[in-house]
Formats: sequence, structure tokens, C-alpha cells
Amino acid sequence: MIGPPGLELAVAVEPAHADVFVRLCDVDERGHSRNFADGMLRLDPAVPAGQVQRLPLALDPCFHRLRAGHRLRLQVSGGSFPRFARNLGTPGAPAEARTLWPQDHTVHCAESRLTLPVADVSSTTR
Repeated sequence: MIGPPGLELAVAVEPAHADVFVRLCDVDERGHSRNFADGMLRLDPAVPAGQVQRLPLALDPCFHRLRAGHRLRLQVSGGSFPRFARNLGTPGAPAEARTLWPQDHTVHCAESRLTLPVADVSSTTR
């Protein structure tokens, strides 16, 4: 893979104040996982809670080779603290929030699509 992977993610969240964090991982034969690209999106709280949103997410550009026998893992979560600031699920400025609201994320896999920037290595010489 060479370049930025793309993800069209269909997700519904409760409450409307939420984030979506995605990460691509290379999982080897022993189950060890190594991250190689991720992305984060703070959702628009004007979209009603529970409504399915189709989100375009651009992940970090990468240069990664997935070896034979390895698997690709796509992790979807509500955040990645401390890399990104927490979304407490409440309206108002995050610095002024005093409570933390639980958040539910429902991913609609059949309506989501991951696009990988695959390089054509057949024309390269060694």
C-alpha cells in the first residue's frame, strides 16, 4: 500500500456529540498487531442521535507491505485518548464540560467501504 487509505463508514451514534476513530493494523501469524494508519473525525452534533451517517475518513498516508499469512484489521472506536482530546458526549466547549456521557456507536458494515491504495509491483525490477 502506498498513499492514504480511505474509508466510507456508515455509523449511527448516541448521543449526537461523538467522535469516530479508525485504525488499520497488520496482524502477524502469532496475533501481534502493528498499527500503520489511522484517522479521526469529530461528528456534527446537528445530525440527530441514532441517524445513520455516511462518513468519509481519510487515514494517514502510509507505505506498508502486508506479508503473506498476515491479516488486515480495521479497528473502529469512539476515540484515541491521549492522541486526540476526549469527546465527553456533552454539548458545549470540551474544556468547560463537567460530566461524561456514555456513547454508543453502531457500525453498518454492509454500507461501509475500505479503499486501499495498492501499488502495482509487477512492473518493478529488482
